[in-house]
Amino acid sequence: MKFAGIRRKISLYANDECHSPVRIRIVRPAVLLPYGVEYDEQELRMIFIHELTHYRHHDLAYKIACFAIRIIHWFNPCVKNLVEHYEEWAETACDISTC
Repeated sequence: MKFAGIRRKISLYANDECHSPVRIRIVRPAVLLPYGVEYDEQELRMIFIHELTHYRHHDLAYKIACFAIRIIHWFNPCVKNLVEHYEEWAETACDISTC
């Protein structure tokens, strides 16, 4: 399935340690689903669109950058607050794009 210009193959894995769908890895991206949970076709479509939107927005790379900034500025409560807000904004943007 091609989605919004993504030409790269993105692997799909299941894991029993995973509790909700998540996109993993930067170099060889993949989507990780909880093992043993059954989704209908519409749910899977929404999950994939959501996780591929994270890929298109480069959210994982930005999260790593936010983590590095937070390590450097561990003493600054404003940085902690901004990083937490970024994570909320990224999820909300993907939810809006998916719907």
